[in-house]
Amino acid sequence: MTSQATYPSLSLAERDRRWSAARSFMDEHGVQALLIFGERDGSGNPQVSPDVYFTGERAGSTLVFPRDGDPIVHVWGTNSYADHMEAVRRGCDSWLRPDQYRLGLRSDLLCETLRAHDLEAADVGVFGLEPAGPYYPSGNVPYAVFAGINESLPNVRFSPLWGKFLEVLLRLSDEELGFVERSAAAGERMCEAALATTRAGATEADIYAAVAEACFAYGAHHWWSIIVSGPDSLAWGPPRHQYRAGPPRRIEAGDVVMLELFPVYGGYETQQQLTIAVGDIHPDTQRAAAVARASYEAGLSLVKPGTTLGAVVEAINQPQRDAGGWNLTPNIHTLPLQAAGGHGFDPSVSEMDAYVGVSQIPPLRPELRLTPGMVFAFEPNCVIGRHRVNLGGTVVLTDDGCRELNRLPNHLCHV
Repeated sequence: MTSQATYPSLSLAERDRRWSAARSFMDEHGVQALLIFGERDGSGNPQVSPDVYFTGERAGSTLVFPRDGDPIVHVWGTNSYADHMEAVRRGCDSWLRPDQYRLGLRSDLLCETLRAHDLEAADVGVFGLEPAGPYYPSGNVPYAVFAGINESLPNVRFSPLWGKFLEVLLRLSDEELGFVERSAAAGERMCEAALATTRAGATEADIYAAVAEACFAYGAHHWWSIIVSGPDSLAWGPPRHQYRAGPPRRIEAGDVVMLELFPVYGGYETQQQLTIAVGDIHPDTQRAAAVARASYEAGLSLVKPGTTLGAVVEAINQPQRDAGGWNLTPNIHTLPLQAAGGHGFDPSVSEMDAYVGVSQIPPLRPELRLTPGMVFAFEPNCVIGRHRVNLGGTVVLTDDGCRELNRLPNHLCHV
């Protein structure tokens, strides 16, 4: 049995630090409240749901956070009340009091809360109107809800402030970094499980089951895993049998099995990019692995306070350009994914001629200046011909450089 001490939990002091930072942020930007839209409950990664940052609870709520009061938390169903009630009964240090909950996510109910706090003619910052990672390129605010609020409260002056708040959210405290370390340790165990399972004759389903078991047994969670296999596959996503009926692919000698793992501990996701060669592989795969490792080292040398994310991206990209390679997915991004390097298909892939409107995806927030406490998914991936290798794990920026939290996925592995 693993001791209770190895499962860190966030303290009330961490809650107070975040709420205090939010109030200072409101003062800095001249708003009297924040209106915070969370991601839909149960979908995706809760770390990118800004409501969780302030509640310490499940994703899926909408918050009204007045400058001179505590946040009011609107939830979609009574199950959130029941979960909170049971947590308090078990002696958990909940960040919320029962009187902070409100039932319903409709615009009229949110307007009631805004009026109750004398905010019907206030300046209010909104989290949810701006890009938030790849899944919300235009934000995640429901149109009907926000339109209803504007119609009912025409004198409220709303301004999007999520992008500016990222400067606060991306600098993690020591407590938060403890969660990140626990998550990365779960990812390392998932890599071990994948290496122990991957062999000719095993299926992608076997590998998926092994990494899931390793994650859950370590007390962590994962919302999906990417697994692709083949001698020269450019696919990137969950195993195909999971979303389109059919048998899981069986691993063959000469295959390259690539995984992207997303363990989460306490809402903090880390990522591991594990590439496994099964027996003898194509020379271009070996070359792509060497280039990806060179990119890893080049980028790592620039991850230091004061550097911009764009400068790190350029350093990682250069070895790939020199080798005539390219990257299908971002070579680096923040955790949570709010700033990232550019990526996309290279014109050399002849099959892309049949598709319409395919272009490179530009970097997201390359101007972001690196500060201690930031966490990055370091994932240089190189394609040469049709042969791709993806390497790397999670890296934490420190006062004088960076710290690698993973070991196994940082090199091409062989079985």
